[in-house]
Amino acid sequence: MMMPTSRFDASKADLLLRSMAAYEPQVINPLKNVLSAIGLSLPSVFEDISVKYNRAVLQLGERFRNTNTNVMQCKVDDDLQPFLKRCLLYFRRKHVADIQKILENTTDLEIIERFDKSMASVDICNEDTWFIETTPMRMPRLADFCTLRFSEQIIKETHRKGSLVPLELPQRQYDDKFGVLQPASALAPSMAYWRQQCEFRDVGLALAYFDIDNFKRDFNSHTETVVDRNCLPVILRSIEAHCFLHAEAFHIGGDEVIVLIPNMDKEGAIEFMDRLRLKLPTLTYISVPSKAKISTGLVHVTPDCPLTDKEIEQKANDAKHYAKSEGGKDCIVTYKGERFTKDQLMIVRPRPVHEAT
Repeated sequence: MMMPTSRFDASKADLLLRSMAAYEPQVINPLKNVLSAIGLSLPSVFEDISVKYNRAVLQLGERFRNTNTNVMQCKVDDDLQPFLKRCLLYFRRKHVADIQKILENTTDLEIIERFDKSMASVDICNEDTWFIETTPMRMPRLADFCTLRFSEQIIKETHRKGSLVPLELPQRQYDDKFGVLQPASALAPSMAYWRQQCEFRDVGLALAYFDIDNFKRDFNSHTETVVDRNCLPVILRSIEAHCFLHAEAFHIGGDEVIVLIPNMDKEGAIEFMDRLRLKLPTLTYISVPSKAKISTGLVHVTPDCPLTDKEIEQKANDAKHYAKSEGGKDCIVTYKGERFTKDQLMIVRPRPVHEAT
């Protein structure tokens, strides 16, 4: 019986080969080395991975010219798609993260343009039916074979590159101006830590980005001095109390705040932020009658999400802007899928009228 196959053009085949070449040495091999070092025999799942890897390399490398399109193509067995998607998800996040680090240190427009094209090149499979419909193959984790305590101990001791880089939760800081929420500079290390911890346990994480609606009109009209003294400390303390023990809140600047919510599903994160949305307008301030209503953009990511930490923040910011421009403000906007495109933005709180019943 013939096995069903998928066709890939040469550029996509090359991308998949690059993804596999990065995944095996940076993820699979370090894990196998750790298991061997602590005396555990390698389970059969690694044999299955090796077989899929070798089959995929051979099939992606065998090119032929499609007579209908005159384009070089290859055929790949469909049962390899979950493995290929797993490799591509890892490669995409790591490749873009590496580029983003470089772009942080350059202002050269040619370099920026070149790297922008390089980032776009790793997304050429995103719109393909096979990529959208395929569930990525679950790969083994160290915690599958050892206790969490022992697994974390091993990770801290090995200091290996790739997904096994040990991360520590940063010591809590407070922003200089108000001393209530954490500063913007603390977001990146906290995000990296919690994302690794959630992936380690195969659970999700949410990032919410919000600001106060009509802040300049309703609050700063009373002068920034009065707002900084009488209003913002009250608002920030209320946010911190709401997040305490459940999330981390970061004061990005002015009236902008980011809330990082680890180990929570999408609906739980929406409800968590909706309680804050309903709570803030009840606050009162000395000599200022304004009410703090917020517009929130929320992104929920699973361990399979290919977005970098910076991209997650940007997607949350995009959702927040949609809440203000299209949602009428005082609402929560998120994405209805995991492609995080503009056409997937949707208002979830308050519930749309047709859903309220």
